[in-house]
Amino acid sequence: MGDDEKYPFIDKVSKKHINKSNKKKKNNISNEENEKLNINNIEEKHKIDNTKESNVEQFNVSLNDDIKNSITKRIPNISRDLKLDVCVAIPSTIINNKSDVIKSYLTSFLARIFTIFSISKIYIYDDYLEQEHLINKQKNYGDYQNEKYKKDIKNNSNNVNKNMHMNLKKDSNDNDHNTFDNIVNNEKNKEESPKYSYLCKYMHYNLQYLETPQYLRKHLFPITNFLKNSGIMNPVDAPHHLRSDEWLPFREGVVLQKSSNGIIVDVGLFSNVLIENVNYINIGTRVTVLFQSNSYELFQKKNPNVLFTGKLIHPSVPKLYNLYWGYSIEILKNLSDIFKLQVDYLIGTSERGKFIDDSMVSFRDAK
Repeated sequence: MGDDEKYPFIDKVSKKHINKSNKKKKNNISNEENEKLNINNIEEKHKIDNTKESNVEQFNVSLNDDIKNSITKRIPNISRDLKLDVCVAIPSTIINNKSDVIKSYLTSFLARIFTIFSISKIYIYDDYLEQEHLINKQKNYGDYQNEKYKKDIKNNSNNVNKNMHMNLKKDSNDNDHNTFDNIVNNEKNKEESPKYSYLCKYMHYNLQYLETPQYLRKHLFPITNFLKNSGIMNPVDAPHHLRSDEWLPFREGVVLQKSSNGIIVDVGLFSNVLIENVNYINIGTRVTVLFQSNSYELFQKKNPNVLFTGKLIHPSVPKLYNLYWGYSIEILKNLSDIFKLQVDYLIGTSERGKFIDDSMVSFRDAK
């Protein structure tokens, strides 16, 4: 039925207003329907997000259960909240000793302490480099004088007397400054002066070695003079230093080979791990692996012919579950570089210092 049949007594102008009002009603109805659709879509999205969040929560709960069941009486003893990073700065001369055996023992002692107290990062400031340069210059100068003396003795073996000694002493005194400068310049030309002292490099290398799990050291550390006393160093027994019969959903590994569909990682178990869809990591790189949910069943079966599956994660991810995962190391040139670090608190210690409780709140309670 048209508008003429509905309203026979209405003129044309009124009909136009009626048509407009009908269109508005239709538009309002369509807008209401769209709003309902949008509300339904939003509710569906919320449902999807809620399911995702619940899945993530379930995954986190299962991970926490795995961690609690797998690591009952090992470090860390959860001495503090790992969301708070604690760093330590130490001088390279802290291990200064004539014996490399004692250097190695002291380094392992420090590494054990850092692990027990869940230290995130270690800064080594090199306070021995200038002294080492001075010692080397004096040694080179002394060696030069000895060689010069031997040559003079050999050339004048038939005329060894007081005059020869006086002349030698006179010549050496006249040319002391020039000779010393020549030695230093020659040494610089032969080899550039090292950026860090021997003590600093020794401690850095051994701390890095001790932080690395045992099953990865053969891949990452070549035989060197720094590790000649590694057999006497105490193990740090960190949470990521797992034995072959111990299980955690996280594990450190090293890339052994690349394949068409991913990489093969050695994690110190009876079988390696396949990380799919990853080809950008070089062989010999240390990585952190998160196992798939079915990996624990494979671990119990101990079948060496079946590869584990997992994915790569950042090394800081285990800390989110309050699981300490080792320390990193950085070398600083000078003590003054410490004050340039972007940290919340800087605490200096000495035998004449005050108790930390008298100065500030303990870092255990800091947020």
